[in-house]
Amino acid sequence: MAVLAVSSGAAPGAASAPGAGAVGLAASLGAGASYAVYTLAGKTLIDRGWRPESSMGALFGGAAAASLPLLLMTDASWLATPEGLAMALWLGLVTTTIAYLLFGYGLTGLLPATVSTLTLAEPLTAGLLAVAVLSESLSPGAWLGLAVLATGIGVLAASGRSRPEPAAAEPNAPESSAPESSDAHPAAAVSEGAPIVDAWTSSSSPASGSAPTRGGG
Repeated sequence: MAVLAVSSGAAPGAASAPGAGAVGLAASLGAGASYAVYTLAGKTLIDRGWRPESSMGALFGGAAAASLPLLLMTDASWLATPEGLAMALWLGLVTTTIAYLLFGYGLTGLLPATVSTLTLAEPLTAGLLAVAVLSESLSPGAWLGLAVLATGIGVLAASGRSRPEPAAAEPNAPESSAPESSDAHPAAAVSEGAPIVDAWTSSSSPASGSAPTRGGG
């Protein structure tokens, strides 16, 4: 917000209409909010079982239908020229179709906030290429904005590398299912209420005329 407010000021010596800075700032905030809604909508469709290409196709199809009246009100004669047709194909196939298919696949495994932050590398790269290739000059506010973008991407990348991986759960020790031997608990072998049988020994047999010994003693 602060960077947008600072950079929305007019350049020294340049004339601007009253309220133009406020309108530009409001438009920037609206574009950012729309992009957030678009990202969350795509993630919601994917979480509901949509394929990434189907999710992106539905969102861009709806956007194209909403933008059709604006296209009819503008001069589209440049599309009839070879250069214009090549530019339209480049913008439609490369910078939109391929780019947002990759965007959709990114949403399948990343949080919407992470994906949105990583896509901020696009204006950062465009600004640096404008300076390096096209010899354009940027205002101090624009350089400040690029620095903020680079810092945000760097912080996001660093936090992703330093995040500890969840520890694997240790397998539980298998419980012994072997039945306990009756020898370990002699008393368990004797049923409650069972009659005590007189045990005869060699010295207490009926032939010897002796009395039996109780309990096998």
